[in-house]
Amino acid sequence: MKPPARPHPPRFEPPERAKRTAAPTSGSQRAVASSSRPPSEGATTQSQRLRTDGVAARAPRPPAEVVRAAAAGAAPGAAGSRSARRTVVSTRSASRFAERVELQRRLTRRRAYRTGAAILVVLALGWLGLLSPAFKVDPSRVVVTGADAIVARAAIDRVVSAHAAGIPLPRLNTAALRDRLLEIPGVREARVTRVWPRGLAVLLVTRRPVVAVPTAGAFVLLDIDGVQVGRSKAPGGLPVASVPAKNARTLRAVLEVLRGLPAGLAGEITKVGADSEDTVTMTMRGGATVVWGSAEDTQLKIRVLAVLRSAEQTKGARVFDVSAPTLPITRS
Repeated sequence: MKPPARPHPPRFEPPERAKRTAAPTSGSQRAVASSSRPPSEGATTQSQRLRTDGVAARAPRPPAEVVRAAAAGAAPGAAGSRSARRTVVSTRSASRFAERVELQRRLTRRRAYRTGAAILVVLALGWLGLLSPAFKVDPSRVVVTGADAIVARAAIDRVVSAHAAGIPLPRLNTAALRDRLLEIPGVREARVTRVWPRGLAVLLVTRRPVVAVPTAGAFVLLDIDGVQVGRSKAPGGLPVASVPAKNARTLRAVLEVLRGLPAGLAGEITKVGADSEDTVTMTMRGGATVVWGSAEDTQLKIRVLAVLRSAEQTKGARVFDVSAPTLPITRS
């Protein structure tokens, strides 16, 4: 009878190798496990774990394709999906580019249409304003204000017919027409305004004669500026001026005195004359004479003359000398 087989002693492993092959457990866990297991079981389990770790350590390396994909940040099989994704992105970019091109063409056509429409509108308005008969001046629609016995309406109509009739209102030169109207004798100021679509409004300020100068059996009527307004066989209630012939300065002094007189006083004058600028003399209705002198201090002279003519002591005088208004003289 054979003696019972003796159990093999546990295999001794160096500490450094055991540390490398042991499972990553904490020190306390390893101490508890080694104390609670019998020696044979602990040795067997440790050898099995070492063999298992060796097998895991000798596992085959992954394919190079998988390694490259992992290095590029993609999972295995990403090459096919990447090519598909590139195709999708390329298609979307092409469609977006086509949309942009179509939008640009649409905007270009829209700008061209707008530009063409604007040009057509400008041309239509130009034709309507410059060539169309819709705005041509009609002499029958011209309204004249200010024409009187001094300036006849017929003279105004002749000028308008000659220089404005048939011309479209946008092309009418109103300043030139006004200058033509000012050439009419008796017109002092003129204003021309367009009245759409075919009319005009003419406003006149006529020259008013203030003095009649006798010449060659007639009287030349002058306004306050010395401009001839007309001729007449009688003074027509205007003061008759007597000044040296061709003496413009003396005539201007007489007119300046008449310009400063109030309407009531000027209406009482029948004659006015002067031999020089400082010797203006006036004859009033009733025969009284007023020695006025120069055109200076006109307002003061007017007040002094009014006092002298109303005072009881001097109102019947035949001569009122106000050439020196601070020292007036009266003579009966």
